[in-house]
Parts: sequence; C-alpha cells; structure tokens
Amino acid sequence: MVQAFGLPQIFYTMTMAESHWSHLHNILSKTDNKDTLPSNRPFHTYLHYHHRLSSIHQYLWKNPNLTNWGNWLHHFERDEFQNREAIHTHGIAYLSKSIPELINSNVIRADMPDPNLEPELYELVKKHQIHTCDSRYGGPAPLGSRCKKGFPQPYSNITYEDPNSLRYIYRRTKEEDLYIVPYHAPTLFLWNGHVNFQYVITRQFAKYMTKYVTKSEPSEYFDITEPNAFRKHILARRLGSMELMILLLGYSICRSTIAVEFLPSIPPEVRNKSVKPPYVLQQEEQLSSYWDDAIDKYFNRPIDNEFNDMIYPFYHRNYIIQNKQPANGIYYMDKKNRFVKKRQKEILVRFQHLTVEHSESFFYQQLLLRIPAQSEADLKKHYLTYKARFEAEFPEEYSLTLNYVQSSTQSHIQKYTRNYQNLIDNLIISLHTDLQKLIRNQLLSLSHQPNISTNLSSMIFSDDQYKIFNILMNTWGKQEYFKYPYFFLTGSAGTGKSFMINQLITSLTDQNKKYLLMAPTGVAANNINGQTIHAALHIRNTQNYFETLSYYNIQQRQELSKIEVIIIDEISMVSANLLTFISSLFAKINNIPAPFGGIPTLLIGDLAQLPPINGQQVFYAPEWQEFYPLFLTVSHRQENDRLFYNILEEVRFGSISLQTKRLIEEKVLFYQQNNVASINTTYINGFRYEADSINNLICGFLPVLKDISSETLISIADDYINHTQCIPKEYDKQFRHYTNLPSELIIKEGARIMFLTNKLFNEELCNGSIGVITKLIDENHIEVVFPIKSGINQVIVEKTTAYFNFNGAPAYRTQFPLQNAFALTIHKTQGLTLPHATVSLDAQMFAVGQAYVAMSRATSWNNLEIRSFDQDAIKVDNAMLIELDRLKQKFNSMYSSV
Repeated sequence: MVQAFGLPQIFYTMTMAESHWSHLHNILSKTDNKDTLPSNRPFHTYLHYHHRLSSIHQYLWKNPNLTNWGNWLHHFERDEFQNREAIHTHGIAYLSKSIPELINSNVIRADMPDPNLEPELYELVKKHQIHTCDSRYGGPAPLGSRCKKGFPQPYSNITYEDPNSLRYIYRRTKEEDLYIVPYHAPTLFLWNGHVNFQYVITRQFAKYMTKYVTKSEPSEYFDITEPNAFRKHILARRLGSMELMILLLGYSICRSTIAVEFLPSIPPEVRNKSVKPPYVLQQEEQLSSYWDDAIDKYFNRPIDNEFNDMIYPFYHRNYIIQNKQPANGIYYMDKKNRFVKKRQKEILVRFQHLTVEHSESFFYQQLLLRIPAQSEADLKKHYLTYKARFEAEFPEEYSLTLNYVQSSTQSHIQKYTRNYQNLIDNLIISLHTDLQKLIRNQLLSLSHQPNISTNLSSMIFSDDQYKIFNILMNTWGKQEYFKYPYFFLTGSAGTGKSFMINQLITSLTDQNKKYLLMAPTGVAANNINGQTIHAALHIRNTQNYFETLSYYNIQQRQELSKIEVIIIDEISMVSANLLTFISSLFAKINNIPAPFGGIPTLLIGDLAQLPPINGQQVFYAPEWQEFYPLFLTVSHRQENDRLFYNILEEVRFGSISLQTKRLIEEKVLFYQQNNVASINTTYINGFRYEADSINNLICGFLPVLKDISSETLISIADDYINHTQCIPKEYDKQFRHYTNLPSELIIKEGARIMFLTNKLFNEELCNGSIGVITKLIDENHIEVVFPIKSGINQVIVEKTTAYFNFNGAPAYRTQFPLQNAFALTIHKTQGLTLPHATVSLDAQMFAVGQAYVAMSRATSWNNLEIRSFDQDAIKVDNAMLIELDRLKQKFNSMYSSV
C-alpha cells in the first residue's frame, strides 16, 4: 500500500471499553448465567466489538460531512489482544485531505473541551483521554521531566511536525491539555472508549508499523522459564478467549480495503508450478503438464495494441483472466482463448523480495517488472544472462550499483587494514625496542585478507563465478525436488573457490538451511570458517579403516541427521576411502541407499594440488562418478599478474615452455646474486630437514635480550617409553608417526612459529596457524601473537603431552604445540596464501603437485623467489590429467543443458 499510495495520513488505535459500554452489559446480562464479565463471554463480546467498529467505519468514517477529513480512501487495521484478552485495534488510513488540510480543520485534537460549550465531549475526554502515568512505566514523571509515554506534553498554540522527534506536537494551550491523548471528536462520541489518533510522519510510520503490525509474540508478558525455545514460543503463543473466538468465527485479525495478489517473479527453472490432474492431461496430450501461472498468462496476453507495451505488474493489477465468458462488459481473448476483462477497481500486487545477492533471480525479476515481454526468451533476448540484459537496459543504474559495491569493498579493506595496524602498534608498544620493528613487520606480512563477502557480492562476480553460482542456485538440490545433488567445483589456485564458498554459505544461511562445511586440514577448515572432517564427523583413523562415534552416540547421530547440505573443501587431499566412508555414513544415518544419503553435496578443490598422504586419490572413489564438474577459469589472486597465472598453469599441467623456463632461471640467478636470509618471506621446502636448517639459520639472526640465557632459547621435548625417559631426540624419527610435536623448538622472541593443534579452533586458531613469539614467560609458557581474520589473538601457549603406543608400550612426548615457521614443508602450506614465498624447485620436490602448490602460495610473480631449478621437479600425475580432461569434456558437453 505504501508503494502504491505513499504514506497514509493518520494512525488510529481503538480500545475496548467494556466497563463503559452499557449495550454490551445488557447483552451479557441476558445470557444463560447472566455473567457480565466480557472475558467469560468471548463470543458475545467480540461480536459486539466487531460490529461496533464496523458501524463506525460504515456510518461515520466514510461520511465526509461528519468526519471533516474528506473521503476515506483506504485503510489497513489489525486487532490485538493485550495479554491475550482486552481487544484493541491499530490502523492506518488514507484520506482525500492532506495533513495540512486536516490540521487547518482541527480534525485531530488534544485539548480538554470547554465544559460549557462542549459538555458531552468534555465528559468523554475526561473519562477516556486523560493519560495516567502507570507505575509499570516508571510512574509519574519527576517535576520538569516526562514519563516514558511522553507526558506531560509541551504547550503549543498550533499543531506542527516536530523535526526533533518522531511525532507531531498538537495544539495544547492549557495545563489540563498536557495530559490529553489526541482524539477525533466524532469518533469519540460514538465509540465511548479510549482512542488515539495521530498524524503520520515518515520515521514515526516505520516505528509504528514494526511495533504494532509486525511485532513478535509478547512472551515477556508471561512468566515462562521453559529452557526449550520451541516450547517456550508455544506457551507464549497461547490464545486468549477473544482471539480464539475470532478464528472460530472466521473473521480476519488483519483487514484491508484493497485486494492484494501475490505473483511469482522468479525464473522458470526455479519457479514452482501446479501439476494438472490426470483426467486433464488425458484430454490435452500435446499440452504442458502444468497449469499456467501468472507469468505464463502475462506472456499469453491478448494480441492487441492496448497490451503490446504493457508490463507484468500492470496487467495483473488491472485485468482479470478467467475461463468463463463474462456476463457483460467488454472483454478480450488471450492467446490460449481465456477471457480477459478490465477490473472495476485496480488491485495491489506483491512479489517475493529479492536483492542483488539472489543474482539471476533478482535480475530476472527486475526485467519482468520493468520491461514488456512476450515470452521467456523475449525477456532475455540474445544476452547470455538476465544480468547482462539488465546492464544493457539500465546501464546507469547498474554502473551506480557496481561503483557502490566496489567503493564499499575498498573502504572495508582500508578500514580493516587501519584497525589491524592499530592493534599491532598497541601490542608492540610494551615490547623491547629491539623487537618492535621485527615483530611489527612480521605481523603485517602475515595479516589475513578481510572477508569482502556482502549481500551485493554477486555484482563483482567474474563471468565464470556468476555462471557457476547460478547453476548451483538453480539446479543444486535433492532429486525429489527435480534438482541434482552432486557437484564438484574446481579451478586453479586463486580462481576464487573460497570466495564462492562464502557466497554459498551466505545464501544457505539466508535460507535457514543446516549445512556442514568441512576440510581435511585445520588450515583449510579455518580459511572457510568450517570444521575439519575428523572433528565434524567424530572420525578416528585406525591402521586399515575409519570409524566414527556417530553410529553409537545418539546426540551426534541426531545432529548429523539434520544436515541438509554438505560442502567439502580441498578435496584433493581427501582419499577415495575417506570420501566413500563419509558417503556411507550419511546414507546409513538417513537410511537412504544413495551417495551421501541423497544430501546435496558440493566438493571443492584442485586435483592438481597435493594428493592425500595415505590412500588413493579421491577420483578413484565409486561416488566420484556421480559428481558433475564446474570449472572456475579466471584467476583473482594473480588477477593483476597475468604472466604469473600463465606460468602457474604450465607448472600445474607439467608443460613448461621455453619462455617460462627462461623466466624461472632468471629468478634463480637473481636470488643467487642477492642471497640474504630474510624474515619477510616464507621458505617452502619439500624435506623437513631442509626447513629445520633454514629455521635454525634465521632464528640465529634474531636479537637475544641481555636478561635471557641461551639455554632458555631451545625447548627439547621430554620423551618417555614405558615410563622411562629417553635420550633427547633419540626416537625423533619414529615418534613422527604418532605425534606432530617437534623434538626441538627455538623459542626466541620474534621467532615465527606455527600452531600444531585444533584445541583453540573456536578462537580462530588451528593446526597450521602462523604467529610470532612476543614473550618468554617461563620454561613451560610462551606468549604468542597470531594474526586471525578478526584481527589479532594474543595467547599464552603452554606445553602439552601427546600419548600413544610405541611398539606395544605406552609412550608420550611433552613439548610446546609449536614448530618454527620461517620455513615450512609443502604439506603445511596447502590452503595458505603467503604475501611472499621462497621456493626451491629441485630434488626436494619429490611428489606430484608439490612444485605447483609451492609456487601458487605467492600472490604475484614479484613476490616469489626461486632458489634453484631443475625441470624434473615439475611433476604431475598422468591419471589426474586424464581425469581432469574427462571432467572438462563433461562440463563442456553438458553446460548448455544446465
């Protein structure tokens, strides 16, 4: 109504005054037990209230000679029940007179009438309209101030809109006027109960509508301590006798003077339709199996000049489409021989609320509501997407929105960067001066990119991202809903796979879908705000198979049975056996013999990256064949460095051109001529011993404070077998199969380290988080600062103990859950984006995908250093290439049908 007619002129509230309504008491006194308590006689009471209000509508408010407000055009009102009993009605009204005209006519008053000139009105105002400060709202206001309801009101010689408040100030010239609730005198005469009439202003209107029309259930009125939220809502929603009587009598709690029709406005592939019954289908063998909806009827409107340029909303607002021939008047025939007749009174039409975040559905709706079209194809024309058509039709509007998104995104990044730098400066101010610059530079280089996902992020999708997002939004779902449940989203490093995950999660959250977002490692899970697969599904490994407590724990089983969507990132590191185990787990929990129990599942990753440590690659799993591939092809991490992207693609597929070989060799030569150990890069190595050597070298350059002895700078693990302490580092190689705690750790202040557990996952710290040591507290406690997505996390890390069986005997290792991290092995870096990286492309790259993963951690060719190069280090898996080629062919051959 507001969109169609603008703001109304008045609010009104009508309150039942059962103690003053003699007619009601006469009615109740004649019932079987003569009980005159209204709440005990809800049938008679509500009927009296309803007809009393209806009579005022019909005989007073619609008579401009009596009301002095002109014609009553439209209204919307809602009955409400104070604590589920006493009735009152809130409403808004559209009048033919403007508010200035109403003020000039003194339609709404807030004065105490003169008892000599208006004796009857004086008695009614005195009885019903004087505000009494209730103790529940703070009681009477102190002298010189107002109560929570705004009384006493100020003196005023005129009625005017107060720019400093949300309401009008009404004419009140006497002290006794200051407590008068505004009223409409003719209404007060007939109603004989409390009323409240107010003129409308924009801000007050929004507040009024949200407070009275869309308000939540008033559970605070009841003494409900039920811990179960659903049960608490049900108890709070208990109907009072009056409200129940409305429902039994078939009356509407909300009433309006204008009809409203809800129309579909989303693309055909996601639009619900009604299926025709069998007997109709038998009669219409060649026709559609579905009834035409409002959009179909619009496209089939009559062939006539009057309808050619008519848009969808206007057609349904002004015309009735029916199968029966009208008895009289002018009518038209549409393309399917239905009768189309102009309405006597225009109605309102409403549509699903869509925003840019709904991508193609939003742009489809905008075109449908704004451009005349004869068919679905006519709406899109020759453009590949509705978005492209919208951009062509409304370039200025599209450009303004795009500029807004880009500027707000840039502003968000700048604000995040400033806040992060302030956090660092506040942190290091208390540190030793020799450490301040060292730690500041490291924390700046390790900072996370802020999440720029917003409701308008679809505006900055690349073409391939936009295409894939719409495929998933329109076709990904359960098969019983005529959708497809299994997709695999892939692309090179930096093509925006994590960004797509953020967009999908935003959409799933808006739809209140319960999803499970997982990744095989802590770093990968933390990057997407998900969980590790093992933690989410309570999986533990044995030597030969997986097992889960979810089969036996009722609570865990129930939680997993509620999952509606599964997303797994970094799928290349998931083994075929693990994928099959996850699929079987959900099939058993849901008792559905289908992959993943029929739950819509999205796998994400790059098969060219590191394969699983143990087991076959994921594409050997039987379930893999069910997944339909989607390819991202535009690099964003290296979007301003096309040269680097092309080099990475060659390394990814193991085909190095002469130009790329020359460029890499130039990098090696430059490094060898300027070889200086640096703390502002991350060294990526294939072998652990090489990483340890570099860490020892760089840590040796860190300053040593005078009050710290050299013995405290190295933490040696305490190893025990069968309760007997071992010689330090004696079993280092053997223990690596049982724990990731290092045998030795350099703990200098300023040293870069990596966290090795997921115990602080809820604090955005995981196995793989990188930070800097800022303080040595004692031999068992270290202060470490970690850059996280929300800023900085300063934690005290203490030694921990890992227990395991070694050759049949109990064993354990006690050590800080940290490792030095100026240099890391390749497996520790998958999932990380590093501002600067230094790699060695030589014999250290002993496995497929390692060279590609190592190089692609850097953000640009300038921020990558290469220490050495041997072309044999570029290794790829031929089986992976064959599988990737199969997936590409499947995608290219089937894309047009999705």
